[in-house]
Amino acid sequence: MKQEIIKYAEGLNASQEVFNWLNKTVKDEFQQSEVEHIIDYLVSDKSPKRLYRATYKQIKSNCDKWNASLIKKGNHIKEIEGDIEIILDFKDGFKIVKLIGKKAFEREGFLMRHCVSSYFGKDDEIYSLRDKDNMPHATMSKSSQQIKGNGNGSIHPNYIKYVVKFLEFMKIEVKDSEMLNLGYLN
Repeated sequence: MKQEIIKYAEGLNASQEVFNWLNKTVKDEFQQSEVEHIIDYLVSDKSPKRLYRATYKQIKSNCDKWNASLIKKGNHIKEIEGDIEIILDFKDGFKIVKLIGKKAFEREGFLMRHCVSSYFGKDDEIYSLRDKDNMPHATMSKSSQQIKGNGNGSIHPNYIKYVVKFLEFMKIEVKDSEMLNLGYLN
């Protein structure tokens, strides 16, 4: 797991202090999605300035508070026409949309409690599973082959069928480590 965590942190351009903290603090028995979410927090502007003394428990607690503030912010962002494009409509209230505008990336990141907003303007296609109320339930990246649920966690079992149909529709392959978020082992 440690190697996947390091790759994730590298992808977010984490500071050397974050890498030092990860190497010192993170144990193999920790859940990968939780650690990835903590990394999202550690590379944010809300991260503590000095990590060398911080325990995992302290950082996790700060991360949980950060989560609550993200959700609150996300609920206030209104996407406008052109921020998203419907890619696949399942005709039951669920659809897959492509994130296009900055507001769509910010809203997705806040509501899903992960760092997808940092992907805005990068060379990647980001998709979101949305319900009838336009609330996100899964975020998928084409280039980096990631599939994330809330807080970088697994996809809720109610939504897996939609994500799998979308991946097949788009012919997107996903890294083995990300397939775990769909409940699959390769």
